[in-house]
Amino acid sequence: MKKVLKLLIIISFTGLFLTACGGDGTDETNDDSENVTADNETADDEASGTDCPADNKFCHEHNGLNWTAISSEKIVWSKAVEDCQGLGGRLPTIAELRGLIEGCEKTVTGGSCAFTEGCLTNECIADCFCDSKVEGYSVFGDIEWLWSSSPKDGDPDSACGVAFGNASIFCDSNTGWNYYRCVK
Repeated sequence: MKKVLKLLIIISFTGLFLTACGGDGTDETNDDSENVTADNETADDEASGTDCPADNKFCHEHNGLNWTAISSEKIVWSKAVEDCQGLGGRLPTIAELRGLIEGCEKTVTGGSCAFTEGCLTNECIADCFCDSKVEGYSVFGDIEWLWSSSPKDGDPDSACGVAFGNASIFCDSNTGWNYYRCVK
């Protein structure tokens, strides 16, 4: 027991030391091209959908739609709606957001998951997920939970979206916090 306690103290002090010496607790990697990236990004920003230039916020194209980079932080649904409108776009519908899923036969567009604009109920959300994958199921490399503009039927205080780590459809209180991408 003393050894375990001693190890925990050492680990705690190491973390404090690293933070005090300039570490911010985030894991960053450095690839051969000297581009520093967070763990959920790749060095090829254009392919991964992680960054857009200031003069073209909708720089990622997929399925005939133009998408922004993923938000840098989680926010409540109403703020995501407002941010997208401010950029000249909107939050995607659940069907459009599902269009970013690849590799999960249940939730890809046309998959067995029936949750879409015509059926936004609990009955339609059953079996709308796959096994979790570290790299996720997004064409842009997203692994986060992203808001859509679609609420669950009969619940105006909800908002639905996709959790790309396991390609699942979720409906949550619209006062919850999630990431988003805007579309136009």
